[in-house]
Amino acid sequence: MARQPEIQYVHAYTYGSAARHLELPTKQKVGLPQPKPRKRKQQVIYVDPLSLCAMAAAGLLLITMAIGMIRLGIVHSQTARMEEQVSQLRSENAMLWETYHDIYDPEEVEEKALQMGLISREDAHHVDMELTLPQPEAEPGFFARVGLFFSELFA
Repeated sequence: MARQPEIQYVHAYTYGSAARHLELPTKQKVGLPQPKPRKRKQQVIYVDPLSLCAMAAAGLLLITMAIGMIRLGIVHSQTARMEEQVSQLRSENAMLWETYHDIYDPEEVEEKALQMGLISREDAHHVDMELTLPQPEAEPGFFARVGLFFSELFA
């Protein structure tokens, strides 16, 4: 078998930059005009007033919506508290109603009233009256008022 040649690596690296160094002149030559510095063009951004107003309106609507949501949350919490208070009052009312009917017997109250000299419900004289309220006169319509105006004008 033939022997393969040994591979040798060549170091071809150069230290530093391979770019040429340009030397700037240190002394200005007399009589040559100096290059004028170029002015950069100012970049101007044009803002459409309508879009600016639309963005302001959108921001205002966003703030209004946030305030509305906060108020809505407050109203919901107040509603929940009031509903809880109403349920407590209803339960208290039911308890007081039961206590009232347990303490006062209607027959006993009627018996005490008769002992005090009051008359019974059946002996009381009832008078039924029928009342009729006078109806206000109907106002004439628009065309009737216009006709009335012209009839009074040319009378």
